[in-house]
Amino acid sequence: MVADRPRAGVMRRAEPGPEGPLVFTATLHGALVTVQVRGPVATPTDVRDAALGQALAWIGAHDDGT
Repeated sequence: MVADRPRAGVMRRAEPGPEGPLVFTATLHGALVTVQVRGPVATPTDVRDAALGQALAWIGAHDDGT
């Protein structure tokens, strides 16, 4: 297992998945945010897609800006 140090503009969280843990990483690049979801290769596509949707909600991408 590789541990990394917290970095400014990077947030991570992990959640259990059906084939093993899913790791969500959000990285701030100026006004843009990239989101990655990583997990075991055996994770079904629909689970990966749902996890990405959850990650977008987690960073506020679906929030009403008004």
